[in-house]
Amino acid sequence: MVVNKHFLDELSKVNDRDKAFKDTKNGGDVAFRLGFKYKDKDSKEVIAKDRWQSYTLATMLQNPDKGMQEEIYKTMVVAKKLGLFSGEESRWDEPISKAEGILLMVSTHLAKNDLHGYLSTAEYGKINVDKFKTATDKEVVLGVNNDGKKYGEDWVEADFNIESADPNKELPDGITLLDAKEMIEWDCILQPKNIIYLQNTHLESLGARLHI
Repeated sequence: MVVNKHFLDELSKVNDRDKAFKDTKNGGDVAFRLGFKYKDKDSKEVIAKDRWQSYTLATMLQNPDKGMQEEIYKTMVVAKKLGLFSGEESRWDEPISKAEGILLMVSTHLAKNDLHGYLSTAEYGKINVDKFKTATDKEVVLGVNNDGKKYGEDWVEADFNIESADPNKELPDGITLLDAKEMIEWDCILQPKNIIYLQNTHLESLGARLHI
């Protein structure tokens, strides 16, 4: 599921010669052999039965040594190439722990960074601008949006004139933005159980002051 969602381009490049983990085996069209898919006699079209994926996965888990559905095997090839799992075995037929699930998500986004570049230079100290598609003079301008920004097929002109808020700016009742920030922080300290759910009266008062 992770590979299908985040690495479709890499998945489309997998061929029959690519290898995955040692504990995985390409079983071809397992669903067809098991009868969860069949070929129509008239149209010769392969038709899948209802919930064939669930039945196929259940059979694969019961017989892990007989190979997995080819589509799933190819996702394991991508997972190995990108280092989503460490080691030579994936343990694909075993339950995954919470820690392993978190590690998988971290590995997934690090792999995406390696493939598509980093959005800042803070973490790795280097940015590959060539990996980003940005709006330049060569881009075709299709029009101007309601904010007066130019836009094209898959880009919109960036706004570089955003001003940061002044913490000393006074609100209508005399308090400043900094005062409001400190009120929220003190409320969280004095009432730790209400960090997320503040009292209704406090919310109404603060909302009125900030005009929200």
